[in-house]
Amino acid sequence: MPIEPVGKSGEPKDPYTIRSTHHAHHSPPSSQRLGSASSGASIQGEECYIDMGEFYGHNISSCMDWSTTPPHIKASSLQQGFLGNLFTQLKSAGVNQINLSFAQIADINNLLLDSQGHGPTPPYSSNDSFGQIFHPDGTTSPYAICDDSGSQVSSNFLSYLTNYAHDQNPPIQVSLSMGGLNANLQDLTPQKGAATDLASFMKNTGIDSVDFDMENQGLDETTIDNKLMPFFSDLHTQLASMSKTSTLTLTGGAMNSSSPLYPLLNNFTKNFDGLNLMLYSDSVYYLNTASNNVWPGIENAIKTIGGDASKLHIGFFPNVAYENPSANGDGASYKINPGSSRGQAAAQMYQQLCQQLQTDGYLKPGQSLGEPFFWVQTPGDPASSQVMQDFYNTLKGISKTPWG
Repeated sequence: MPIEPVGKSGEPKDPYTIRSTHHAHHSPPSSQRLGSASSGASIQGEECYIDMGEFYGHNISSCMDWSTTPPHIKASSLQQGFLGNLFTQLKSAGVNQINLSFAQIADINNLLLDSQGHGPTPPYSSNDSFGQIFHPDGTTSPYAICDDSGSQVSSNFLSYLTNYAHDQNPPIQVSLSMGGLNANLQDLTPQKGAATDLASFMKNTGIDSVDFDMENQGLDETTIDNKLMPFFSDLHTQLASMSKTSTLTLTGGAMNSSSPLYPLLNNFTKNFDGLNLMLYSDSVYYLNTASNNVWPGIENAIKTIGGDASKLHIGFFPNVAYENPSANGDGASYKINPGSSRGQAAAQMYQQLCQQLQTDGYLKPGQSLGEPFFWVQTPGDPASSQVMQDFYNTLKGISKTPWG
C-alpha cells in the first residue's frame, strides 16, 4: 500500500516530492537540493528528495514477474522503465545525491534488518514504506531483483536502487530521509540499540547518509535529552567511522530558544554533520540574515551550529512569489532585477544573502554555504521544475536574465 501523502496546504502528491510529502508548512518555516554555493553562489550539483511510498508503491507493479514462485522484480524492466527514466532525468539536472524519503522514524526497530538479514519485522505502520519493500503483502522476505534468466542480482529493491545510483557516471549518493509531519512521539523515541541497528542497516544496504526531519510532535526537553540526543550522538559516531553522515532538518522557528525543538541544537557538531533550514511557509519567505521578531536569522543559525556556514543548507519553495516583495515575511530586503522569473529572483536573493554573510564575516572568501534545496511539485519529473531550473541556471551564470 503506497503511503498516502498528507497534501496539506498545497503540499505535493507526486512520487518525486522534493522533501517528504509529510512535511508541514509552518510559519515561519520543508526538496530538490542544489549544490554547494560560495559567496558568489556557484552551483556544483543538486540533491533530489524522493517519496519512497509514492515512488515504489505506484511503480513497482509494472516491473513484476508474477509467473515465478515467489514473484520477483525484473531488473531489465527497472532499467528500461521508471528507474532508468528517473536516473536519466537526475543526471540531466546535475543531481549528485538522492534522498529517499520515508514517512517516519517509525519505530526504528521495525525498520531494520534482523539477525537473518531479513527486512523489518511485522507488524509495521500502514504508512511505513520500508514495510512495502521488505515485507510485500505481509510476506517475510522482500521481492528479489532478477535478470532475464531469473538469476538474482539483488535481494531487495532498496539495495538495488543504491547500487544502481552508485554505478552512475559520476556516482550518485543515496541518503535516507526520516521523520516529518506523520512521525509521532513514539516514532521519535528510538529504543536502546537503535543507533547500532540503523548504522548496520545503512552499511548492509549501501546507504551513504541519513537525514532526520524533526517537527514538533509533542517533544519535550526530557525526551530529547534522554532519548534522542544519545541516539543521535551514538549514530553520528558510528556513521563517521564508516565515512557516512547524518543531518538535521528544522523549520526556522525551531531556532528560537523558546522552541521545544531548540535543545536538538545543543552540541550540534557532536550529533550532526549539517542543518537544513526550511525558510518559508505556504506563500512567504524568511531570508533575513540578522535576528528580528519572527526568528533569530541566518547568522544566528550559523553561530548556533558552531560557526561553520558550510553545514547550513537553506530551503526554498516554488509556490512562494520570490519575485514579489510582498512575499517577504520577516523584513529582509533584496534587489530583484525587473522582469525576473520566480527562480531567477530566488537566486538573486540567495546571491545577495551570501554576499551579506561574507560582508558580516560569516562566510570567508571562497567559503560556501551548504547546498540550498527546493521543494519541487512536478509530477513524475524532478528535473522539470521551471522555478528550480531558473534558480540553478542563474547561479551558474547562464540564465537568460543573469544576475547583474
